[in-house]
Amino acid sequence: MRDGAKADEFSEVTWIGESPKGELCLNVKVQEEWFFLIEGNRLGPYGAVDVPVFGRPGAGYAFRAWKAGVWYVVNGSLTRGPYSNVSTPVLGPSGELCYFAMDDNEVVLVVGGERKRMDGVLHRLAINPVSGEVAYVIEKGDGLWVMHGLMSRGPYAQVGSLNFSPQGKLFAYFASEEVWGDFLVVNGERGALYDFIDAESLCLADESVAYIASRPGGTFAVVNAQEGEVFSGVDEMVLSEDGREWAYVCELEPGRFKVLSSIAPRMEYDALWWLRFCSRGDHLAYVIEDSGRETLVVNGDKGERVDRVLSAPVFESECEAVRVVVQDGNAILLSEYRLSEK
Repeated sequence: MRDGAKADEFSEVTWIGESPKGELCLNVKVQEEWFFLIEGNRLGPYGAVDVPVFGRPGAGYAFRAWKAGVWYVVNGSLTRGPYSNVSTPVLGPSGELCYFAMDDNEVVLVVGGERKRMDGVLHRLAINPVSGEVAYVIEKGDGLWVMHGLMSRGPYAQVGSLNFSPQGKLFAYFASEEVWGDFLVVNGERGALYDFIDAESLCLADESVAYIASRPGGTFAVVNAQEGEVFSGVDEMVLSEDGREWAYVCELEPGRFKVLSSIAPRMEYDALWWLRFCSRGDHLAYVIEDSGRETLVVNGDKGERVDRVLSAPVFESECEAVRVVVQDGNAILLSEYRLSEK
């Protein structure tokens, strides 16, 4: 691992990523103010800033920002608001900005430059990355309804993880009709009923679906409707972009964890988190706790130990290096692990 750009002026770094165009992006705190950095250009200051969302290459980025007690949506050089509350924005195939907000005591859905008043509370929002079709969850008197184009499905007691696959071939969400029992819906088809499904675990590729579910006796990963080995706990489900490779963290016993993957060695650690595939799906990176310090691991190989790893691993677009923000002593550093050196 090699130290790259030094970032001593930052008092905190909460996120690092790369845009579809390969631009390095960070959410950073300087003294008491927050900024979004993209290739060194600084947007802000804000009181708080969310992780940004990106459209296709050239379609831009957007994020929520909090300032002086109200919310804004920042979309490149455009800032919309203020709002008393606003959802995480999404971007359509041509960069169309889409979000819902509370504006003058009304719930409004904003798609591109158009505003639509909604008769009900909105909970979730997604947009097809190819067609631009919008889907959302709306709360009505009899429960929650999923609205997708001209179709509506419900009522449900709960709905989670509204998502389209990268090429828009699959549209999926979790739902429950009663207090007990969760199921997955993919393109309108209902899947198996489980005691519990981790609503944040859904991973979609255009030919693959993966998530984490539980029944009496344990928790397991489900990949393309096939249930995996049962453990006391399963976390951090990830799929490669093409859906061919998978990885997740399982708990073997209290304080002992293993990463299970279709490509990397099955390693055991005291703690691990932030699993990430590269865009080709042939490299897997994550962060572990190692003798009281933290370390980046790539394909089972450990990097240098540091006091803290502050951000999830980010692969460069050509999959030749992995970047993380680390803290070692009083210094905050942007570090790089070169795969070509291994």
